[in-house]
Amino acid sequence: MNECTHIGLDVHKDTIAVAVLRPGTTEVDERVIPNTPDPPTAPAL
Repeated sequence: MNECTHIGLDVHKDTIAVAVLRPGTTEVDERVIPNTPDPPTAPAL
């Protein structure tokens, strides 16, 4: 069984697209985030 997690990044001037395929799944988790000079803020715990 393949235990690899596959990650894809597509970086552009305005956005960064991230795709993750986890082991044992066939559904890809995709997100698009803004590509800004400001650092991202972590959610409060």
